[in-house]
Amino acid sequence: MRNFLQSLAKDIQKDLGIRDDTKITKANTFAGARNIGDEHAWFAI
Repeated sequence: MRNFLQSLAKDIQKDLGIRDDTKITKANTFAGARNIGDEHAWFAI
């Protein structure tokens, strides 16, 4: 799942033509920040 989400983020950058203006800095897993089991994935541009 993590690889898919990273690939999706890269594809969004490419499709929107914003690769040079944005960066992917953090990819959270569904374990969550405190390993309590996050159930959401999100992107911010």
